[in-house]
Parts: sequence; structure tokens; C-alpha cells
Amino acid sequence: MPTLLTLSSEKKYPIIPIRNGVVFPHTESVLIFGRPRSVAAIDSAFKQNSLAVVVMQKNPNVNEPTASDLYGIGTLVKIEKILKNNDGHGKTEINALIRGLERVQILSFDTFEPFLHGTVITVPETIQEDNEMQALVKHITNQLKRAVSLGKSMDFISFMKITGGLPVLELTNQIASVVEMKAEDRQQLLEEGNIKKRLTSLVAYLNAEIRVLEIEKNIETKTQEKFDKSFRKTVLEERLKTIEKELGKDGENREIKQYLDKIRKVKMPVEVEKKARQELRRLSQMSQYNPEASYVRSYLDWLTEIPWDFASRGNLDMKHAEKILDEDHYGLK
Repeated sequence: MPTLLTLSSEKKYPIIPIRNGVVFPHTESVLIFGRPRSVAAIDSAFKQNSLAVVVMQKNPNVNEPTASDLYGIGTLVKIEKILKNNDGHGKTEINALIRGLERVQILSFDTFEPFLHGTVITVPETIQEDNEMQALVKHITNQLKRAVSLGKSMDFISFMKITGGLPVLELTNQIASVVEMKAEDRQQLLEEGNIKKRLTSLVAYLNAEIRVLEIEKNIETKTQEKFDKSFRKTVLEERLKTIEKELGKDGENREIKQYLDKIRKVKMPVEVEKKARQELRRLSQMSQYNPEASYVRSYLDWLTEIPWDFASRGNLDMKHAEKILDEDHYGLK
């Protein structure tokens, strides 16, 4: 059978607008109040019974909200502690630790100065304890654990409290306060009086957050893998340089210089010298254990041994050439 919380009698409290947030029952929050009406409301409530109602305003840009600027459902809170700060120019700011008690509906506003004051009544909630509810509680608890394992930031004490087992209503409000969603969505959850529907909506929001966390984790993993590969390559290259230096890498540098001197001295044609320098550059970048290095050395040796700057006087007599070819062909030499 569903459990329906009974209606309470009407009560009057200071009403404090919040620009862009929702306070759920069974949760604690530290809020900063700086608007004169809000500071006056907090101060007055704390001096009396420490009770006030916080409610989100529809448009966060409205600086002095009236009745039409506020949602109709808010939360009765107990002001646990306050800390006043004065900026030295006559403006007071209050940091307040507040604890959500129960959902309330604002019936009317009685006064607007020096702060909002109105009449509220507790809003009933329906809790249906059945197998489906138990399954929802178990599923959303496991999903929250998965979200945290994927990197969701969350207060450790709150996490342990939620996963340690709480009454359904308290569990629902605790999770609603930590799941990522828009402020308007939080307000809709606060207004939802059926706890099973509220839990179902929370599962959807938490699943969406998990999908985002999985994508972020995947990107982070791929980025880390690329970094690790690059870092490993850099480390190995540095190690190789150290090893090669120990094994005579300085000798290889002298070898490169010697080849360069030879290229300069033999006075190669421009295109040939360009090619020789390209191959020498390749050789300088190769490890001494690279098999291709020996082929490059042989090529450079061949290029630098050719007498590029020496030209013999040629014999262009065709008959003389034919005679030499015939002698070679018939073995007359």
C-alpha cells in the first residue's frame, strides 16, 4: 500500500529566494546570501527558531524577485550556522550552513519588507514500497557507484551514507542533490510527489551522466596512451643516445665530419653534391646498428672517390673506337 504523508497545518516563515539552485530535504548545503532582503531574512530566522523557506526563482537575473518570480514549491530548512562578512563598504554577506527538512508549498506572501515572509504548508509525498521500488533503489545505488568509479566528483561522506543504506525518501533526496542536471530539472524533481517517479527520473539523469563520464574516460585513456607511447619513445631515444655515446657515438660524429670534408674537396657537380649531402644527413640520423647505414656509407665512399675535378683528353676518332671494340669482341688484345 502506498504511504501518503498527511497534510500539516499552515505556518509562517521567512522566504528566501535562491537564484539558481534547489535545496532538497535530508541534505546539507552551504549557501552564500548577499542581497539585503536575504541577509535580513537569514538574520531574523537565525535569531528566532532558525527556520526559513528557500525557493528557487524562475529567472536568476531578477535581483529583487516578487511572488510571481518564484516557484510555488520550496524547502523548509534549518539554519545550522551562519558566518557574517562585511566588505568594509557597508555591505554584509552571510555564509550559512542549512539543512533541508521538508517540501513546502507557498500559499501566500504576507510581507515583502524588510524581507519576504509568507504562509506555507507541507506537501505530501507518496512512497510505494514494493519490488519495483526495491529494484530501483538497488539499481540507482549501483549506478552511482559506477559513476564514482568513472571519476564523478562527490563528497566521500555523502557517498558512504548513500551506499550504506538509507530510507527510500532520504536516499532519493540525497541522490537528487548530487546527480548532474539543470536547475530547472532539480525543481521538477522537488515538485514530483511520487517517489517512484522521482527515482525513475533520477535513474535517467544518472545514466546520462554515466555516458558522458564513459566518453570522457575513453578520451582520457586514448590521450594517456598516446602520451605514454610518446614518452616511452623519448626515454628510449635518450637511452639509445647514452648507449651509443658509451660505444663511440663521438667517433660516428667524426665520421660524418670526414665525409663532409671529402664532399667539399672533390668538387662534385651541384646536383651530385646535393644528393651526397642528403645521404650524409640520413646517415647522421641513423643508429649505428641500422643495416642500411652500411649501404649509405658505400654509396658515399663511391661518390667521394670519383675524380670529379679531373678530366682526361678524349679520343673522338670513330675508326679508332671501332678498332678497340673489335679487339675486345674477338679477344685480339
